[in-house]
Amino acid sequence: MKNVFLFFKKYLWHNLILFLLIFIPYLKIEAQSNLCDDIPYNVSVYQNFGITQSAPPISTTTIKVYFMVYRDNDGSNGVSNQRLQDIMDRLNTNYQSAGFAFVWRLCETIYTNDTELNNSTNSCIFEEIHTDGLNIHVRGDSKPHRARVNSIPGTVVFVGGTFTINQNSTFIGDVPSATNSIVHEVGHCLGLFHTHHGSCASEVPTSMCPSDINSMISSNGDMVDDTPRDPNLEEKMIINSCTWNEDKCEDNMNIPITNPLTNNFMSYTRPTCMTSFTAGQITRMQALCPSNIKYNGPTGVPTLSGDEVSNQCPVRAFDLNTLVNSLLPCGAEVRWSTDSGPLNSISPIVSNLVSQTGFYYAYYYYADENSYGPASQPVYFFKNKCCGDLEDLIITSNTDIILNQDMGNIKVKSGYTLTIKSKLQFAEDKGIEVEYGAKLIIDGGTLTKCPLVASWKGIKVQGDLSYIWGFGQPTTEVIVKNAGSIEYAYIAINAVSQITFFTTTDIGGAKITINGNSIISHCNIGVKLGPIYGLNDLSSIDDATFSNNDKAILLSGNNGLKVSNSVFDHNAMDIEGGTSSLIADHNVFNGGVLMDAEYPTYTGSTFINNEFFDDVTIGALSNATDFIIQNNQFLVLGYRLLVSWILTYVIMIS
Repeated sequence: MKNVFLFFKKYLWHNLILFLLIFIPYLKIEAQSNLCDDIPYNVSVYQNFGITQSAPPISTTTIKVYFMVYRDNDGSNGVSNQRLQDIMDRLNTNYQSAGFAFVWRLCETIYTNDTELNNSTNSCIFEEIHTDGLNIHVRGDSKPHRARVNSIPGTVVFVGGTFTINQNSTFIGDVPSATNSIVHEVGHCLGLFHTHHGSCASEVPTSMCPSDINSMISSNGDMVDDTPRDPNLEEKMIINSCTWNEDKCEDNMNIPITNPLTNNFMSYTRPTCMTSFTAGQITRMQALCPSNIKYNGPTGVPTLSGDEVSNQCPVRAFDLNTLVNSLLPCGAEVRWSTDSGPLNSISPIVSNLVSQTGFYYAYYYYADENSYGPASQPVYFFKNKCCGDLEDLIITSNTDIILNQDMGNIKVKSGYTLTIKSKLQFAEDKGIEVEYGAKLIIDGGTLTKCPLVASWKGIKVQGDLSYIWGFGQPTTEVIVKNAGSIEYAYIAINAVSQITFFTTTDIGGAKITINGNSIISHCNIGVKLGPIYGLNDLSSIDDATFSNNDKAILLSGNNGLKVSNSVFDHNAMDIEGGTSSLIADHNVFNGGVLMDAEYPTYTGSTFINNEFFDDVTIGALSNATDFIIQNNQFLVLGYRLLVSWILTYVIMIS
C-alpha cells in the first residue's frame, strides 16, 4: 500500500505541475479578460502616466484609418460613405486638442455583403486587416448593438447596431458609429481604460490584474492620476442629463466616490455628454499609441518616361502628365510643382500644361488626406519659341515695318501711323488694333497666319464718334494698297465697335480703303462695316480681289460703301448687307449678294455694269428709296434677281 501511495504521489504530482504549467497562462488570460474591463491589454499599459508628467502635445500624431463596412447579402442595411466621413470628422474634431489627426481614403474601404457577419456581435472574428493603420469594422445601424476593441492599446475597433437592451442605461438608443461612442472606442486603442476601471474592485488577485491593485490605495485604477474614481456611470446618471446621481460602488459602498467625470470620453456617461479627455489621458495616449498605426504621409512616387522635353510648335505648351508612366495609386492625382523638396507644403503648384522653361517635379496628391507624397525625379522643359511668341508691339510714333517677321499683338496708338511693307505672321490669338485717330497702311505688305495654325485675329479698328454722328471727317483709317494682302484672318478688317448708352449698339466710324490690286482671301469675314448715322460711309474698294472667304463683305446699318472694278471669287457669300446700301460698279460677283433697305436704313443700293454668276436678292419696305439695277449681266442659267418684302417703286433694269 505504501508503494502504491508513493507511485501516485510521484506521478500525479508531476502531472499536476505539468497541467498547471500548460493551462495556467490560458486561465490567466481569461481571468484578465473577465476581471480587467473585459478587454485584453498589453503589460505596457500597467505604467502610470501621472498628471505631473503630462504636457500639451508638441506635435500632431497622424493615424491612418481603414474602414471595413458590412452589409446584408443583398447589399442593404449598411452604413453610407457619408457615415464614414462623419466618423472621420468626429475623430478629428474630438482628438485635435489631444494632438491626434486621422486620415483615410474612401477608395481603400472594403465592403462585405454578408448577412451573418452584419448580424454578428462576436468581436473576435473582426480582425486586423491592415497592419499599417487603425482598422474600424462598421456594421449596420439596424443590427444588434456592439462597440468593442481587440485590445488596449490596439488596432481594431468594432462598432455597429443600436443599443436597445437596458432602458436604464446611458447608452439607450446609442448608434456607436454615429455618436461619440466611436471616440470612446478609439481611446481604448490609444491605451486608455474606462475611468471606472478598477475603481470599485474590493479584491483582485495581483497576478491576474496588476493595474487594479492601484485602486485599492488611490483613484488611478485607470492608470491616470487626474481621473477621479468612477462607480461606472452607465446606470448612475440622472435621466436626460449629464449629472451624476451620486450612487456609490455597488461592491463596496465604503469606497469614496465624490466627483466622477461625467463629460469624459472614457466614462460610461451618455455619449452626448462625452466632450473631453484629461491632460493625463492625453499624455497616456501619446505614450501608448501603437507605432504601426502612426502615419507619416504617403510614400508613392510618380515615375516618368523622360527627363527632358520641349513643346512642338505651333503648340506653345507641353502636357507633363504624358510623362507619368506609373499606375495612379488609390485616391491620388498627379500634381506638378517647381518645388523639389518641400518641408511643409508643395509650393507653387503649377498646371501640367507648362510653357515656361525650367525644372518640374511630379507628386501624388491625396485629396482625402490633403497630403502629398515624395517628389519625382526632375524633368526639364525647354520652351521652343513659336510664331507669335514675341512681345506686343505698341506704335507710339510713325513707324514703317520693312522686314518679314513673326509678330505678337500690334497696337497703333491714336495720332500715329503704322506702314507695313513686308510679310508679317500672327498666331491664332494675335492681331492688330488701330485706336481712334490712328492710321494703318498695308503698302504691298502681307498679313497672314503663322504656319500650322488655322487663322489669326485680323485687324480691329476703333470708330470715330464725331464722324459717326456727322460732325467731321473720319480720323481713323485703314488703307490696303499696291497689291497688299490680308489672308487667313478671322475678320480681315473689322471696323465695327460697340457703344453703350442705355443699350449696347454697334457703330462704325472708320474709313477703309482697299485698292491697287490688293487681295483679301481665306478669311471668315473680309471687311465688316457698321452704322454711321450722320453721313454716308466714305469707305471704298477699288481694283481688289476677294477670294475664298466665307463672307467677303458684311454690312450692318451701313450706307455709302463704294465697290468698283473688283473680283469676288469662290466666296460663300460675296456681299451681305442688313439694313444697308452700297454702290457696286463694274464688279464680277461669283457668289451671292444679299441687300435690304429696312428700318432704320431706307436707302436702296445701286448695281451698275456688274457681272453676276449667282443670285442677287434685294428687299425693302415701301418707303425705301429706289434700288438702281442697270446694265448688269446674269451669266449663269438659273441664277436671277430675287425681290422680297414690299416694293411699290420702279426698279430700272436695262
